[in-house]
Amino acid sequence: RLATIRDADVKVAAALNPAGGQMKAKEENFFLAPQVFRQELEMPFGKQVVFSDGKAGWIASGKSTMAMPPAVLQQARGQVFRQLFWLALSDRNPEREVSADGDSGVRITDGSGEAVHLEVDSKTSLPVKLTYSGGSGEVVESYADWRDVQGFRLPFEITIHQGGKQSAILRVLDYRLN
Repeated sequence: RLATIRDADVKVAAALNPAGGQMKAKEENFFLAPQVFRQELEMPFGKQVVFSDGKAGWIASGKSTMAMPPAVLQQARGQVFRQLFWLALSDRNPEREVSADGDSGVRITDGSGEAVHLEVDSKTSLPVKLTYSGGSGEVVESYADWRDVQGFRLPFEITIHQGGKQSAILRVLDYRLN
């Protein structure tokens, strides 16, 4: 059934913890298999739209639009790579390698340099956390508040730690699949 998901729209309320204090944001993330990503962010200082087709992209903020820098393009590719509903199908993707990583974990890599460690709860078989390298060190996404959405179990709370410090709590407001 996961293979039937071709696109997703995920609305999120985010509490970000930048160095200067907590900031609230709203984001809507659109994913279209295999590589298209669009993110609309509403932050206290304005709206930003990010788009990538996996090969190139752009960022629009206010009245200005610029080409996506290589580091941001890699980050967008990583967000698509780490989508749980597609990550779970990695064993079917010839461009990905899947291997056991500890008692309850799986390591997934691809040819472009993306790599994650996915830890799974042995009782529920649901992902507990996802670990990968980010711009400021190791990133850990922890998943909670699993609910049914169109016949799939998806997390409605994602806590992100970067470099050992909590950097964000994402509360999913809505998932729309296909």
